[in-house]
Amino acid sequence: MKATLGKSFVKDPQVVAIEELARNTLEAAIRTIHTDFKGAVDAIGSIRLETPQIDDLSNYVAATVDEPNTATGEMAHNGIEANIGKAANG
Repeated sequence: MKATLGKSFVKDPQVVAIEELARNTLEAAIRTIHTDFKGAVDAIGSIRLETPQIDDLSNYVAATVDEPNTATGEMAHNGIEANIGKAANG
């Protein structure tokens, strides 16, 4: 009876190997998740730093696109004014 009782506390080497493999797999998974999470945080930080530059570039492009429209509008207005002046003087 004592031999059977004592044996129940001895772990099978295969069970020990499986437990060790499971522990190593879990630790590797945690390290991978930690590394991936840190990479994501770093990427978000980089995006945050780039956002003001993107805004500046977007504003520049919008102003550049609007500039010819403004000039065309002014030329049209000046042409109308010139024609009105000719008609009034003439």
